[in-house]
Amino acid sequence: MTFLTGYDCQRILAAILTGETVIERLIGPDGATAAVDILETGCYLQDSGVSVSLEDLERMARPAHGYFLYDGDSWHKQVSFSPSTKLQVGLYATETGTPALMVGGFPMHRHKGIDPWASSLAMVNAVPRVYGRILDTTCGLGYVTLSAAKRAVRITTLEVDPAVCDLHHASPWSAPLYTSPNITVVNESCLSFVTSQPSGSYDVIFHDPPTVQIAGDLYSKTFYAELLRLLSRKGVLFHYIGSP
Repeated sequence: MTFLTGYDCQRILAAILTGETVIERLIGPDGATAAVDILETGCYLQDSGVSVSLEDLERMARPAHGYFLYDGDSWHKQVSFSPSTKLQVGLYATETGTPALMVGGFPMHRHKGIDPWASSLAMVNAVPRVYGRILDTTCGLGYVTLSAAKRAVRITTLEVDPAVCDLHHASPWSAPLYTSPNITVVNESCLSFVTSQPSGSYDVIFHDPPTVQIAGDLYSKTFYAELLRLLSRKGVLFHYIGSP
């Protein structure tokens, strides 16, 4: 996939003004970068072989948090209307590189002063022992799932919103959800899924729900009772409600 953020475009435009010939841009997790050839008429993305016009760079540079995907012909901002929540969802570019998920104008990740990926990794590291069979009740962009998968035998992650699942395929940070052999993405509501599972099915459960205004049922006593039922004898429930 080929993407650019508003931050990328601003840096490229600045490089054109200062006469630089090549800069690097972040293209995925683990610090992966690719070279960008700076031209008077725009730029050339070496990793994908795509030329970007000066007009497109200027259009995408504001606001900086825009995230754009190239479809082989033109650039498209990654926002859409969710049929599940009836709210706008989209990828929100950050200064540190990792996109955050926005739902109805609310960020679903911490992104001020910390990278969204690092924030999710901090949640996983807050659990003393991450092992065995894991459930992530609210996938979002999958950062908790992908971080925990490195230590899990099997991890099931739930995402009810098809619009959010579409965003998975627009970001190299989320795309591994569908290629990692020990991850299963389930497109089903949390309550429906957990009530269908046998007791003691999971050793670790991560629960990082949206705001109560968006998903009030995920804060109910009924739901918490189901999560408790699903835990194995020495299982752990991690419920994120603030900074790790």
